[in-house]
Amino acid sequence: MIRLAFIGVIFFGGLIAFGGFHLVRGFEKSSSDPLKPATPSTPHPPSIVAEVKNLYFLQDIDLDQGNIALVLFNLGPDPLFVRDINIIKAAQNKAYVSINAPNGQILGSFTPTTKAARTEDIFAQVYRNDALLGTFSCVFLECSEFSNTPYINYGGLRTGATPIQIIEDHFDTYTDYLSTIYAITADPEFMLLHARPMTDFPELRTPASMQISFPTVIVPTSDPLDEVAHELLVSISLSAVLPDGASLRNITISQLGNGIVVDGDNHTPVLAGGAPISYPNALYYSVTAWIDGTASIDQKILDSLTNQTTDQYDFKTDFALFARDRLQSTCVDCFLILMNGGSRDDTYVIQSQAELYNLNYFDLRDTP
Repeated sequence: MIRLAFIGVIFFGGLIAFGGFHLVRGFEKSSSDPLKPATPSTPHPPSIVAEVKNLYFLQDIDLDQGNIALVLFNLGPDPLFVRDINIIKAAQNKAYVSINAPNGQILGSFTPTTKAARTEDIFAQVYRNDALLGTFSCVFLECSEFSNTPYINYGGLRTGATPIQIIEDHFDTYTDYLSTIYAITADPEFMLLHARPMTDFPELRTPASMQISFPTVIVPTSDPLDEVAHELLVSISLSAVLPDGASLRNITISQLGNGIVVDGDNHTPVLAGGAPISYPNALYYSVTAWIDGTASIDQKILDSLTNQTTDQYDFKTDFALFARDRLQSTCVDCFLILMNGGSRDDTYVIQSQAELYNLNYFDLRDTP
């Protein structure tokens, strides 16, 4: 009996323990995983597609006033020219550039004549009587293939387009330069178009000019050069031989100071205490002149100017005394006196600039 009672106690205790275990598990489940309402998934919003707007670039132009022409760019190695007014009028309500792409990116634009557009973006320019009315562009990265892009519609303009090549002309007289500009303006078979300079047109006259150097003046230190008198001498001599249309701009006389003693063979400076020895008994002067209106002068004229303006003191006798006393030498020919930059005994041209004007334009006689 005692044994059965013991077994019964054990069995009853096991039931209590089993029930407590399930009670705890149920509590843990309800505490850690409470019931929540289901969260619906959020769908991705659809991408925004912008309405593509087009700029009809001929619509606001009066095609009946003056001679209308277009230049189309980036369609080949050379620009294309269109001036058939029937073709232009037919494209007036057809030709366009898209202002924006479907993703909203700005593409096409109009630039008035007062501003400059990015060259690589330009696809068309419109002219009236060779005067620019406006420039039309499309962003190059999106419209780089201008001949095959959905953002540009030429409206048939390309059917009447002809390649044109620029003429690069040069003139050495201002009269010829201006007369050519006037001739282009008067003849519709010639135009400047996009070759017209943005500023300073026509160019201001820039006369030919040249700079001449005269013989170096050498005088005793005790008797410096009368610069006013020498300038007058050069002015009279030079003005008398200048060609028609040329004029003397100015004469510059600069004192160069004393020369230095150098070895007669290798031209290295003679030193005393490590410093070059200068010859104090002679002063050197440079003489130059600017001339306007010509860029060349005959050599015979230069030789004549040399003869008229040379003023060089012969200090050989004085230098012999200097060599004996200062250089401790009786060999006068063993030494030379040199100036920094040298000295000359002739008249020569230092630099010259010829009159030159450049003009670029188009010959349109072979275009329809």
